[in-house]
Amino acid sequence: MQVPFSRTLLPLTLGLLALPSAGSADFIEVAPQVKIYYESTGQGEPLLFVPEWTLSSGIWKEQVNAFSKTHRVVVMDPRSHGNSSKVLAGNSVAQQARDLRKVIEGLQLDRVTLVAWSMAVADRRPYLAQIKVPTLLVVAGENKEMGETLKGKIGGAQLSVFESVGHALFLEDPKKSNDRLAAFVKSLP
Repeated sequence: MQVPFSRTLLPLTLGLLALPSAGSADFIEVAPQVKIYYESTGQGEPLLFVPEWTLSSGIWKEQVNAFSKTHRVVVMDPRSHGNSSKVLAGNSVAQQARDLRKVIEGLQLDRVTLVAWSMAVADRRPYLAQIKVPTLLVVAGENKEMGETLKGKIGGAQLSVFESVGHALFLEDPKKSNDRLAAFVKSLP
């Protein structure tokens, strides 16, 4: 889980979005015949939302609506997901991380805050100690122990535990999730 280009990591436990009028949708070619679909709306510090394995960017509808008022919000469909190219090769977490880097570089997302859900974050425990950026971990109460373990391995990480919600807590309680993310983003240097 190497994310030296991002400022944060938010692990959370379909179709096109209805973008506000200033929004745009396009593709970035990350490899020959592999195009990653993304949508961008709003202005300001960028937030990049990456969905869980097998889902598309449409899952972030509530977050796009909330954060596009104050930030540039970018959502993407990883390789072989949603509107991105469907390919037989490169459907690994490691390759998707490389694709993510190309999206960030291609869109020139300086000082980007990366928001990822579940498998979009990758189980790269050996690399956790290398994360040197402000990090917020948000987990459901049933995953508190896992969250505490991750927090202990990522220096300076913050942990928020949401009780009474399941794996898709940002869908189950979007206001609480958005408020916590907004507070974290506001605290960034």
